[in-house]
Amino acid sequence: MKPTPLAVSLALGLLANATLPLHAHDHAHGPRTPSYSLLDLSASLPAGFGSEVRSISETGFTAGNWLDPMLTNSAGRWNHTGTLLDLGVSGVDSRAYATNNLGVTVGVSSVDAGSHAFLWIGNVPTDLGTFGGSQSIALAINNKGEVAGQASETDDLSSTAYIWKRGVKRRLGMPAGFMHSNAYGLNNEGEACGTVFDEFGLVFRAVRWDKKGRASLIATLGGDGNEALAINDEGTVIGGSIDGSGFYQPYVAKKNAAVALPTLGQGGAASAINNQGKIVGYVQDPDSGQSHAALWVKGQLIDLATLPVLQDAGLAAGSIATGINNQGDICGMTYDNTTFQNRAWVLKRSHHGDDD
Repeated sequence: MKPTPLAVSLALGLLANATLPLHAHDHAHGPRTPSYSLLDLSASLPAGFGSEVRSISETGFTAGNWLDPMLTNSAGRWNHTGTLLDLGVSGVDSRAYATNNLGVTVGVSSVDAGSHAFLWIGNVPTDLGTFGGSQSIALAINNKGEVAGQASETDDLSSTAYIWKRGVKRRLGMPAGFMHSNAYGLNNEGEACGTVFDEFGLVFRAVRWDKKGRASLIATLGGDGNEALAINDEGTVIGGSIDGSGFYQPYVAKKNAAVALPTLGQGGAASAINNQGKIVGYVQDPDSGQSHAALWVKGQLIDLATLPVLQDAGLAAGSIATGINNQGDICGMTYDNTTFQNRAWVLKRSHHGDDD
């Protein structure tokens, strides 16, 4: 399977790890910053363990994994109070990438022949298999229990995006000139988004799939490539795109025309969107080079790294936001320089007096 630059960083939680000063962004003319309380998902883990989180459901379930000091990943799911459910694959490299309102969770786990996409109901696993090769991954699940991801074909010569439904995987369309595809996002209408690649993985383009699995390319921001990472129920797609200056930038596309989202002046990417159109991801601080967790409301940037609740917990520097639900709760993670691992967290939205 062919990884992409941002997909690798989001999947593995590769964050900026230097301890450098933060610079507050001027929000005088921007949207009102919401109020949050912090849930530290690492609190229940032993000292020296890391944690990563990638999605949050309406019911407060979060999907991710924890890492022991030997950096073995173990898939898990936290509930709304931060209690961790071991998905039953401790000691075997595994990750959970998404969970729905019922807590049904999907991800990937090592198997004898390679690594396979898995679905967990509670902690009972179902191997979703491949298209004849040795590799597959599940990256999204909707509230109907449909799953999206990527699976390798026979002999692992190519890999194809799929939607899995009731035990059957359906290949999604491949645009002409491309050989590999991966579905990163799936909405409750059965529409998906992702990225397609040429034979060598050097050319990559964002794509959306309609309910029938037909593919259409999303325009870049003027550069050579882009990725689509999430889609909401309105069909709005978000992700990252290379712009005309060669920077990797966050964008939003309501149809197939990408519109750049504001940054701190350098780059970043959008990783999740809710049905109100609120978007999260990260932006790069041009002075420190660090990532800052970011929220975009009505096209305007809120730098979450300036929030006291993250700063007081030491979670602002080197942070990214990876998920947002329709209540406005946000999940993310921050690189911890003391353990050299990531720390997962949830920002629980307070709705008292907020009007964004």
